[in-house]
Amino acid sequence: MLGFAAITEVALCDQPGATPQPPFVPIYQGTYLFLQDHYVDRVIYRGTVQAMFTPWVPTANVDPLDTTAVNVFYAMGPILPGHLDTQSIPPASAGFFLMSATHWYQISPEVWALTGLGSNQSVYPPISKKVDSPPP
Repeated sequence: MLGFAAITEVALCDQPGATPQPPFVPIYQGTYLFLQDHYVDRVIYRGTVQAMFTPWVPTANVDPLDTTAVNVFYAMGPILPGHLDTQSIPPASAGFFLMSATHWYQISPEVWALTGLGSNQSVYPPISKKVDSPPP
């Protein structure tokens, strides 16, 4: 788990007479396979399977592995993966690339749908959205 679970203290405002704020309670965002290294509160290396909690939001370089993760991924809407860093792949696994089973694909110029766990279009209908190209 990430360090979010350690946040349990009540946050108080600096102002005299201020009302104490409730503690930050992380919400489960699903379990993901990381296709690229990510930095959240620490480095999460590619190939890691990790349960994630708020305030983290998924990128296109993760593969949602459970229903909660697919729901969050779908709610984010279509996003294209960024540059995949093939230079940091260890030589022993040079021919091994992680592929996402659940990702967005383009049906028409501005209509996108999910594959894999999100392919049930009665639950996850296609979304109409203009998606910018990922950075080089």
